[in-house]
Amino acid sequence: MSSRPRLSAPVLRRASVVVLALVASLLPAMAQPAAAEPLFASATTSYTSNPDPLAGQRFKIVGQVFLLFGDTPAPLPNQVVTLERRTTSTDPWTTVGQTTTMETTLPNGEKHVMYVFNRVADRTASYRVRYSGNADSDAIAGSLSDDGTADPVRVRVHRRMPIRLAQPKPSRIDLVGSVAPRYGHQRVVVLRKTCKACRWVRFAAPLTDARGRYRVRLSSPRTGSHLFVARAAASKGFALSYSQRARIRAAR
Repeated sequence: MSSRPRLSAPVLRRASVVVLALVASLLPAMAQPAAAEPLFASATTSYTSNPDPLAGQRFKIVGQVFLLFGDTPAPLPNQVVTLERRTTSTDPWTTVGQTTTMETTLPNGEKHVMYVFNRVADRTASYRVRYSGNADSDAIAGSLSDDGTADPVRVRVHRRMPIRLAQPKPSRIDLVGSVAPRYGHQRVVVLRKTCKACRWVRFAAPLTDARGRYRVRLSSPRTGSHLFVARAAASKGFALSYSQRARIRAAR
């Protein structure tokens, strides 16, 4: 993977792109870059939110389009880029969005010329950005983000696994949970940890109902506390998923 220039403040506008392109066209033939090394490249792509979102959560694919002319790469505004996605390495890339680079204010107040794609996590997939070049000049060629590598950005989507503790009667404590989406009639593994230095061990493996719900009766510790967590296997486009942890303390 090629080195990625850091986000930098915009230094060129559209007018200066045309000027640079015209200057390049006036250089001697020996000094012009070869066709395989265009002046222009989309050099960076990254996701700014959680790289492992839960299903239904929003995340962003962001990056910059740089003019590679001279020693200082310059991020360019008003450039159209296309977002492509595929779910497995054997699937074809499909177009899922298009946007334009523009000056964007980041949460810390800094301003950068960049593209931003807002997405909703629905399943694990790889993303790349395609830039088709500048219609105003043949000297500014198109490119793929990260030099067109197979998986420039991999977003692993996890299932939602809320859990809670229920006490149907004083002598009983249950772990009640659910798994979504698409996890009906499948096994959930409940793990237990009985001390701080202890390893997680398998405690139960309940089968979910048609709506992905399950219930497990827990054992109360005589001293200290026990931690429990639920786990769902990776399947149907979703990564290995975990619930939050639940703790049961010994009665005093």
